[in-house]
Amino acid sequence: MQKGLYLVSVLLTISFNGSAQLKINGQVTDENRNPIAFASVGIENTPIGTICNAEGNFELVLKGEITKPIVISHLGYESRLIGLDDFKGLKNIVLKEAIVQLQEVRVTTLNAKGMIEIAIDRIEDNYEFNPTTYTIYTSNKHFINDSPAYIMESIAEMYRDRLKVDKIKRETSFKGI
Repeated sequence: MQKGLYLVSVLLTISFNGSAQLKINGQVTDENRNPIAFASVGIENTPIGTICNAEGNFELVLKGEITKPIVISHLGYESRLIGLDDFKGLKNIVLKEAIVQLQEVRVTTLNAKGMIEIAIDRIEDNYEFNPTTYTIYTSNKHFINDSPAYIMESIAEMYRDRLKVDKIKRETSFKGI
C-alpha cells in the first residue's frame, strides 16, 4: 500500500478547473533520485510557494494567471527555474548539489535590551506586510510501544494581512500503519 501511494505521489500533474486555478505537484530529488526533504517550491520573486514533505513531494495551487517561472531550491543544491509550460510531462525535478563558499561569520554578544531594540528596528525587514496566502504542510509519526501506529498529515492554508491571521483552512488525514 505504501509503495502504491509513493508511486502515485511521484507523478507530476498539471490540472485546470473552471476558476482559473492551476495545480502543480511532483517530487524533488537529487541526481541519485534520493528525495530532497523540505525543498522550497514557489513563484519567482513572490511570496507564493510551498515546501516539500519529508519524501520530497509537493503540491502548489496557483490562482489567476501566472507568467513568472517556478523556482525550486534547497540549501546545498543549485536552484532551478522552470517555466509552467515545461512542467508538462515532467515526473520529478532533479536538483544538482552545489558547493557554497561561506562568507565570514561574525559572532557578537549583546545584552537582552540591545537584542530587543535591534529586533524591533528590523520588523519591517523580516515580515511580509502585503496580504499573503501561505500553504503549510506538517507530518507526524505516532508510536505505541515503540511501534509505528499512525501518521498524521496536515495541510493548512492561511491568509494573512499584515501581522493578523484572518482565515485558516485545514485538512488533516490519518493513516494507520
